[in-house]
Amino acid sequence: MKKLIKKIFISKPIKIIVGPILCFSNKYELLLFNSKEITDINKLVLEVPDLKKLTVLNGPFSGMKYPEFLSLGSTLIPKLIGSYEAELHPIIDEIIACGYEEIWDVGCAEGYYAVGLALMSPTSKIRAYDIDIHSRKACLKLVELNNVSNQVSIYSECNSKEINDFDFKNGLIISDCEGFEYELFSAVSLEAKKLNYLIEVHEWPLEFNMADKLIQLFSKTHNIQIIESKSDLFKAKNYSFPPVSDTSSHTLDMRFKVFKENRGGNEMMWFYLTKKI
Repeated sequence: MKKLIKKIFISKPIKIIVGPILCFSNKYELLLFNSKEITDINKLVLEVPDLKKLTVLNGPFSGMKYPEFLSLGSTLIPKLIGSYEAELHPIIDEIIACGYEEIWDVGCAEGYYAVGLALMSPTSKIRAYDIDIHSRKACLKLVELNNVSNQVSIYSECNSKEINDFDFKNGLIISDCEGFEYELFSAVSLEAKKLNYLIEVHEWPLEFNMADKLIQLFSKTHNIQIIESKSDLFKAKNYSFPPVSDTSSHTLDMRFKVFKENRGGNEMMWFYLTKKI
């Protein structure tokens, strides 16, 4: 029975049907539950007045401004607090220190990484890609508010040919393309594989062995560092990001609402791929 389910889910026709539905549901998670999200935000703003500043308070992108209480495809409050995907903070610091000439953000949503990296790496040229028009519009607002229009260009779809044809000097590609990462990178040329990559790996429901396939694809050309995500409960119990840093002053329920990224456990991971010398 398991084999039958696996064959159904990974077959190409099902990918074609399910893929757009998953992309829609991920991108509009905030909009689908907009009423509850707004209620939660309003309550948290009362408890954490610094959120009113609409400015990232901690982390590698500290100081980045948001135009409104809106995040597409992910929760907003952890971004404003600066705890969002804190598992990646050491990697982001390393990326900033590398001074890449070109950074591509595939699946940029409202531009958290694209604009944040532009601010912290002012010599980098950023390409922000997203197939969703609402994400591109939100990204443009974030770009303009933070005065990085000279660094960040916004595009719709990214494909393997575009990667192969681009003349990278010193490049990095960040990918969060909701289960289509193997489809995108399997056709990348050996020359383009000389880039470094930070890939969010999605194994379910489009793929059951995405991680293994990506390891096989890149193991000969890249060093592979695997970063596993922490559960929302772990974050609520352990994270300390001012002004939410004192567990004695904030209930676990309140901390959970601040730090939650809607991740159940360690089912999700990232691959940080650095080219072999």
